[in-house]
Formats: sequence, C-alpha cells, structure tokens
Amino acid sequence: MSSNQVIGSNGIEMAYRAWGAPAARPMVLLHALGESAADWDDVAPVFAENRQVYAPDLRGHGRTDWPGEYSLELMCADVAGLLDALALGRVDLIGHSMGCANAWNSRD
Repeated sequence: MSSNQVIGSNGIEMAYRAWGAPAARPMVLLHALGESAADWDDVAPVFAENRQVYAPDLRGHGRTDWPGEYSLELMCADVAGLLDALALGRVDLIGHSMGCANAWNSRD
C-alpha cells in the first residue's frame, strides 16, 4: 500500500506516492505525458519488497500543481527539487515515455 504525500519542489507543490522501507535503496518512477503516479500502482509494490519507491505526479499532472508553465526543463528541475527535499541522494530513476526523457535529463 502506498502513502500519498505532498512536498514543495521548485516553487510548486508536488504530490508523490511512496512504498517500501525508508532505509532501503531509493527508486523514483516517472510517469508518461497525461498520466500520473497511479500508473505505477501495480509494479511499485513489487519493487518495494527490496526498495524505497517514490512516484511523483509531474508538473501539471495528477495532484501536483498546474502552474501554467510546462517544459522538460521545468519538470527536470521539479524532479531534482523533489530529490533534494526528500534528501534522497543517489537514486535509480525509471521513466515511461515523457518520464524517461525527464529521467535522462535529470541524471546529473
């Protein structure tokens, strides 16, 4: 079962779901365009058997703010802000479609 949270990131309120033990190695799952963190509900519990899993609703999706400005750069900054706000350090980023582009561009 996931917990639903909201945290400030890059000037917006970003919603995310979390599964697993907080001490486990973190994994972040990024959804596709027009989707939400709910896309990961079937697979996240499996990953959470050995990992701490986070799935945010990206900018303009799901329960995250819809500020009117949307770009790959802003979404990458939002993801970086989420990682900083949660003090996650190194994580494994997994993305689907647009989420993959965000993961690739957030890798530094």
